Amino acid sequence: MNLPERERAVVPWEKSSDYLLALDHPDGAPKAKFFTDHGFRREQPNELVDALFRHGQEHSVIKMQETPWGTRYTVEGNMRLPDGSEHLVQTVWQFDVGTDFPRLITAHAV
Repeated sequence: MNLPERERAVVPWEKSSDYLLALDHPDGAPKAKFFTDHGFRREQPNELVDALFRHGQEHSVIKMQETPWGTRYTVEGNMRLPDGSEHLVQTVWQFDVGTDFPRLITAHAV
């Protein structure tokens, strides 16, 4: 199964720069370490935004979960990283209650 409405998926800019690339974020630091160790940079968050969007477009949903905030979809597949390596990554997307498009919640290496 593909991510529903994947062509309308949104990756908030601040999700990449202030969370997934923020080595000083209390929750995001381990994720930021992975992404920055493989060549993504906080000063260039659009590169990660584009990679996360492509990930949601190209790979299959492995889990769907209903939450009080909306329906979440976990997508898993290999991501090519700026350093030339390729790693298995999960992205989590949510259809917030009252919306009709997926929004990136988080991403991490598997």
